[in-house]
Amino acid sequence: MRFNIYIILLFFISSSGFCQHISIEKKELQFLKAIDTINVTFNFENTLYDGPEQVEDKFLKIAKEAITDGHGAPYFKEWLYKFYNSKRDLYPVTFISVLNKKLSEYKNPPFFVIDKSGTDYTMKVTVAWMYFGYDIEIIDRPSKVTLDIEFIKNEKPNLLLSTTQIKRAMGTYNSKKDDGEGGGPSFLRMNKAYYTAGYKLAKALKRIVD
Repeated sequence: MRFNIYIILLFFISSSGFCQHISIEKKELQFLKAIDTINVTFNFENTLYDGPEQVEDKFLKIAKEAITDGHGAPYFKEWLYKFYNSKRDLYPVTFISVLNKKLSEYKNPPFFVIDKSGTDYTMKVTVAWMYFGYDIEIIDRPSKVTLDIEFIKNEKPNLLLSTTQIKRAMGTYNSKKDDGEGGGPSFLRMNKAYYTAGYKLAKALKRIVD
């Protein structure tokens, strides 16, 4: 009985990341039904990291000490390369791919494209906070991400059409120990939060495009 209750509790917690509400102003985003493609930009310049909400330099300094001590300098060098590469490619691509896939189930969805020129509108994604989580023995803490979203018309980039926030979108729990994450803060684990965030935004936009 205790085991069954534990499984149900884990399912409830892991599902809650998909259920959190995103505030959408329906009237402000009516233009989404009338366009085919929308540009997307990502901004990581002022992102805060982990529980104490550290700036990137401090987060990387702490990560360097921990990873070098546990795995050696060459491992940290490879980890650092993946850190920047994940921000440039992995996280944005996952977020947009999940967003577009879920939106494709609705009637009039636009197609979101990263750094797409020639569009009339842009969705600006500012990554406010990232929490990598961890998995040590019996303690599994999922990743989380907070994204600030702005919609603009490209001919008037200083005029905001609509804003919202995806707050603390939570990745799923590991299906097995470590889940192939390796040493140091895990990019695979972090990516799960971007998956959740893309799914949540698509569900919120359903009110407009379906």
